[in-house]
Amino acid sequence: MRPSTTRSILRYLHLAAGVAIAAFIYSPTLQSIVAFEAVLRFVVIPAIGISGLLMWKPKLLRRRAG
Repeated sequence: MRPSTTRSILRYLHLAAGVAIAAFIYSPTLQSIVAFEAVLRFVVIPAIGISGLLMWKPKLLRRRAG
């Protein structure tokens, strides 16, 4: 996969995760759903961190991975 395609995929993943967090913060009905909070805590927030690192330092992480 080309680097530009990878960046685009990571960018859209990062934006979608950010929208999910914003929806959770500003929607009182989503705050009462325990399953949504668990998905947000254990899937979405780590996905934002990982995609952010991959967009910020792709060469360094690729070198360390092998």
